[in-house]
Amino acid sequence: MLGKNHYKVIHILVLLIFLQPGCGSNRDSDSAAQKEAVPVTVAEVTSMDVSHFLRQTGSLVAFERVLVKSEAKGKIDTICFEEGTAVNSGDLLVTIDDAKIRAEIKRLTAQIQQHTVQLAHTVKTLRRKKNLLKDEVISDQEYDDLVARKGVEEALIDQARAALALAMENLDDMHIRAPFDAMASERLVAAGDYVKEGDPVVSVVQVNPLKIAMRVFEKFKEKITPGMPVTVTVDAFPGTAFTGSVYFISPDVDVSTRTFLVKARLPNADLRLNPGMFANVSLEYERHKDAPIVPWDAVVQLEERAFVFVINNNIARQVPVTLLKVFDDRAEVSGAVRPGQKVVLEGKFTVDDGDRVAVQTARIEKTLQTENSK
Repeated sequence: MLGKNHYKVIHILVLLIFLQPGCGSNRDSDSAAQKEAVPVTVAEVTSMDVSHFLRQTGSLVAFERVLVKSEAKGKIDTICFEEGTAVNSGDLLVTIDDAKIRAEIKRLTAQIQQHTVQLAHTVKTLRRKKNLLKDEVISDQEYDDLVARKGVEEALIDQARAALALAMENLDDMHIRAPFDAMASERLVAAGDYVKEGDPVVSVVQVNPLKIAMRVFEKFKEKITPGMPVTVTVDAFPGTAFTGSVYFISPDVDVSTRTFLVKARLPNADLRLNPGMFANVSLEYERHKDAPIVPWDAVVQLEERAFVFVINNNIARQVPVTLLKVFDDRAEVSGAVRPGQKVVLEGKFTVDDGDRVAVQTARIEKTLQTENSK
């Protein structure tokens, strides 16, 4: 009889026989060669022009808001506008009693006329006296006195003209006008009120154009330029888009938010828009011509990377991609993906890089029929 040790020796010999090199390798090779193709459905990579938009929200703001003040003192004579109405640049808004200034202008005008007549008489006298001076009929002193009188009369005329110009300017200050095309917002005086220089009279708001300010992340700093078009929508007019353009880009970046200020001008000739309205702003900062487009279902997105499986001669190859934009059920990508290539849809989680695949034609035809019936 065999002892326990003999049985152990026999067991080890049997194991060594089965583990001899070559005993199982052919079987494994045959198994790998005969590995079944992975069934997949595919779709074609297409191309299209893709616009990239920066979308912001904000409030419409009056392009200019000015508190018009009096440049003269006196009693308010007339109010020439209604609150909430449009006024044009130069339109008369308020007049101040100008009776005293007009009287002063009349006095100075008469004074200038008087001095002008006197000057003319002096000039004629000088002409006559000049010949008498040559004949020594008059003294040099008498002639010099006439010359001095002529100089005084010319100086008086210049002085009166300067005073008249100042009076005319003061008269103009009595007529307060709109500084630009605007809406008269709030009247701050009434007829009969006494105002001094610097007293506010009326608030005017320029609503054509309007402006909107946005804070934009610094990564877009080089992509936004003056003159770029913007599209604005407001809740008050659903479905209507208003167009404007960028006119200001701040050179400073806020270190706390890493954003910079952008302002856009928005024409408002029909005055439908009002300051304070909440607005959605869309700005196209980039457009990619013939960009590669893949179905979103073809993308495998992991924590730090994304890829698709491209089919080449029934072999699946993993191709890394960068997602540039996702819209509807498609995605714009960059990477070694070209229009016309086939990418895996169903089966993307079961196929590995280098696997042989079997395209499920029936599923593709069914998908195409479904899409064509829509």
